[in-house]
Amino acid sequence: MNDVTESKIDQVLQWYISQDIDVEFGARAQINLFERKVVLDEGDSNEDTLCAALHEAGHFLVNEKSDWSQKYPVRQEVRDGTECEDSSFSALELLHEEMEAWEEGRKLAVELFDWDVGQEDYWIQRKANAVMSYVRFLVKQTNDEFPGIFTGVL
Repeated sequence: MNDVTESKIDQVLQWYISQDIDVEFGARAQINLFERKVVLDEGDSNEDTLCAALHEAGHFLVNEKSDWSQKYPVRQEVRDGTECEDSSFSALELLHEEMEAWEEGRKLAVELFDWDVGQEDYWIQRKANAVMSYVRFLVKQTNDEFPGIFTGVL
């Protein structure tokens, strides 16, 4: 791990502490917005750890915005228990929320380090891989719900 990346990871971890968010390293990455907890994958490279830490921080920033329920009304219904988690509409809003979390994570890096991580190849690659996995999931889910709608896509 290079010292610059270590320092940046430490700064993000300090940001989590300042926000009363528990963060730890474990075998599998996960986030729980309601319990305010993040687990980062202990096997990730330093660059991947930095990307993941910033992206997950982005989720907290997105979810704390006052207009969240207006931007994501179906996701709000899922939280309220009035909408199914696996509806295509919920998945589409989740994709939008994921994109917004990547952007908020990038902005946090600018705020913390005065550095636009969004220009780094490893950020671009990790974001692209994550977004494509969300898109594949959305296409599969929509195909399950509406067979044939995306025939030949992805």
